[in-house]
Amino acid sequence: LGDILWARRDASEEDEECEVVPVRGWCAQTVCESLEDLARSTALLARRAFWFQQIAAAEIWFRAAHDGSPRCVNVEPEASDLPAIAGYDRLRVLTSELRRLCRTGDSVAMRLACGTVLDVQQLRGALAWV
Repeated sequence: LGDILWARRDASEEDEECEVVPVRGWCAQTVCESLEDLARSTALLARRAFWFQQIAAAEIWFRAAHDGSPRCVNVEPEASDLPAIAGYDRLRVLTSELRRLCRTGDSVAMRLACGTVLDVQQLRGALAWV
């Protein structure tokens, strides 16, 4: 259900952060909307957790348009002495940078932890869901 609701979301909702709005009165409409929001955000969090698990030990190849030199980045799994929030933040920033590379038309590819290689088109499709 959450994936279906995510696919049907408005374009205006795409970059918005989840926001809790207090509800003063309940009716069938607000209950339905609240359940849809909950299903959509829960499905997003589950997909994002799976994505972070896959990119936690990924290899990323890219060629930035401004300098043209090919580069490879190996994402190392987090050391056990770092707090979990540091690992989350690092993967969130990496995901944002991958989005930027795809958006600017730079050449990029990634090998996930499971061994699957994503080219720029596949990466764009995957990033649309996380």
